[in-house]
Amino acid sequence: MERWDRIRLARQKRGFKSASEAARRMNIPVGTYVGHESGPRSPKDDELQKYAQVFKVPLPWLAYG
Repeated sequence: MERWDRIRLARQKRGFKSASEAARRMNIPVGTYVGHESGPRSPKDDELQKYAQVFKVPLPWLAYG
């Protein structure tokens, strides 16, 4: 499973119905978040940390599997 797959899975399990909903709730540009979740853009460390906190998943799992 790739990092973007884990981001998507974590978002879905946390109850966000769409990537755009999650982005708006985290005050992140939708295009940035969608790029992280679909694969072409790799999130920075601080972004990954924010995703882990919001989605309530361990940062090491989100980053490395």
